[in-house]
Amino acid sequence: MISFLSIALLLSDLPAGASRHVTPLASEIRLELRIESSDLVVGDRVVMHIVATSTALHPITALLPLHPLLGSMAIKYRVDGGPFLPVNLFSQYGEFSSGSGPIVLQPGRVVEHVAAFSVTTPYVRPFSYLLGTPGVYEFGATLADTPNDPNGVVFSKPMMVTVGAVPANETVAFAAYSPELAQLSDFSPMWPVPEGVPAAAEAFIAAFPDSRYAANAREGLRRYLLSFIRTARATDAQLALYQRLFGGGDDARPPVLALAPGPLVLWPPNRQLTPVFVNITATDDSGIPAVVLISIACDDSCDPVRDIAEAAFGTDDRTFKLRADRTGGGKGRTYTIVYEATNAAGRKTRATTIVTVPHDRGKN
Repeated sequence: MISFLSIALLLSDLPAGASRHVTPLASEIRLELRIESSDLVVGDRVVMHIVATSTALHPITALLPLHPLLGSMAIKYRVDGGPFLPVNLFSQYGEFSSGSGPIVLQPGRVVEHVAAFSVTTPYVRPFSYLLGTPGVYEFGATLADTPNDPNGVVFSKPMMVTVGAVPANETVAFAAYSPELAQLSDFSPMWPVPEGVPAAAEAFIAAFPDSRYAANAREGLRRYLLSFIRTARATDAQLALYQRLFGGGDDARPPVLALAPGPLVLWPPNRQLTPVFVNITATDDSGIPAVVLISIACDDSCDPVRDIAEAAFGTDDRTFKLRADRTGGGKGRTYTIVYEATNAAGRKTRATTIVTVPHDRGKN
């Protein structure tokens, strides 16, 4: 089970009389480092989310992307209290990625950068040295708008990750894990799978059902078979193999998702955080799909950090709190809530609903 570990640090404002920067990061940005981890052992994949949230009361007009002369983001790590070392990014995406250009960070807006280090298969590990030995790893992130200026640098709190040794049974599984199975684990429809690999994957899964390599092979085999099933090209043998391992037939249609929040309208606008429950109906051809809360956005001078509470994004969270508030000169406030349902075949459906705080009783 993947868990999110989340730590945030809000730095103090600039000293009195200090010069203001084009991007006053140190006083108006909160930087947060999140790590997706699950019982890490040597060589495991690590995915990090670096999240920046504006705490300013006005738009920040030039939050700079990764650029050596204009601004930069860096991640460092150390093992068992040793010296800090830079992390080389294996893959990265998000609004801080190179080439995205300057962005405007509105009050309360969140932007995110995601970086992945190492990979899950034992045959493709260009950065496996990062988690090459057991120990306690400490990670930290910085975001800078100008080089060598402490007033323009935001720091995250450190993130601790414990990495253990590979269990003995995993060593045995690794010895039986072939390059062909590793290729299947990283399956893409653009690359052919050698003949006999699907049968070998089924045999490996049966022999090492609890191995992380079996999990990799199983997921790759599922995606491989679905590439035929969803295009009506699957043979009887492929359909039978999918049924044996995954059940549910082809499961080609996405799930159905319907949302009904209560209350629909927050009244009176007493500026109190008000409990909201979203009734969710999620159905699918092959059982009940997994549902997660994706996002909650708001307008009318809303501050998500202050006005949205107890929402566990990325989980099946159906109860949270929204502030019953709106500006006097506006048209009312709208909270936009997004959920996503995923079926056993990985097909997804997103649905959106709203909760409003009207300007007055004559408006919805």
